[in-house]
Parts: sequence; structure tokens; C-alpha cells
Amino acid sequence: MAFVFIYPRLIYWSDFYTINNFVLEHTGKNLYSGRQIIWADLITVVKQNLWIGHGAGTLPSEVSNVRASSHSFYLQIALQTGILGLSSVLLLLLSVWRIMWHGRYDNRVRLSAAFFIGILYHQSFEVMLTQNNMAIALFQWLILAIGASYSYREQKKKYEVQTYQTK
Repeated sequence: MAFVFIYPRLIYWSDFYTINNFVLEHTGKNLYSGRQIIWADLITVVKQNLWIGHGAGTLPSEVSNVRASSHSFYLQIALQTGILGLSSVLLLLLSVWRIMWHGRYDNRVRLSAAFFIGILYHQSFEVMLTQNNMAIALFQWLILAIGASYSYREQKKKYEVQTYQTK
């Protein structure tokens, strides 16, 4: 998530052009993709209403010169619901992770947790968990729910064994 705030400022780093030229020479691609412009503009807009955001459902085009998606789930949440909403979403995601942590010895939970990490990383560059592509979001939430469900089931079994042993 911090990458969203660092990426637009990479150009000010003294070694940026050296690294960019190296990447360009070996991959044919620049380090900057255009997101740095979108993110820098949206960070400025988020700061205007930092705590509560600009309202649920607000699109970048309604409050800035950005005519595309914000290309960051975290920045989109901050735009719409501010620091309070972003904190709430992060606490929800942390809660899902903690539930999965309790079932970490189950391979199904481990697989789901691995997907979870990938999903969280992917959301730095896309807005799919809550909008833009709900067909994919449904599968992403389903993967998280399956992992949490198996973890909860394992936790419940452990509790029942402990309760039975104390009787």
C-alpha cells in the first residue's frame, strides 16, 4: 500500500533515471506507466478531505482531472471514505488474516492465505475487490471466505477437543 504513495515521487530520487534507463534497455518498458500521474493527482484530492473522504461511490473523474480508474484499491477507498474508511477496510482484511492464521496448519487455508497475499498485492494496482470488475471480485472474496471457513472449522475442532478433555 505504501508503494502507492512512494511511486509518484520516485522521479525525485537521484538514481531514478539510471535505473529507468537500465529497465528500459532490458525490458523495453519504462518504470512509469502513467499511474504516477493518476496517483499523485488523487493523493492531492484525498488530502482535501482526509478523514472522511469524498463520499462512497465517488469516482476519480468527479473530483479530479483523472478520467480513468484510480488503479489502486487502497487509494480508491481513501478517496471515497478517507482515513477512517481505509482504516476500517484494513482492519477487516487484518481480521480475515487473523482468522486464517489460526488454521495455518491446514493446507487449504495455506493456499487461500497465499491467494490472499496475492490479492492484496494486486489491489495496489487495481480496484477489483469492491468495483471495476465484480465478476473477478466475487471469486476473490470466495477464495478468502473458503480459507476463513476452513480455518474456523479447524479452530472449532480444537476448541471441542479441549472442552472434551477438560470434562
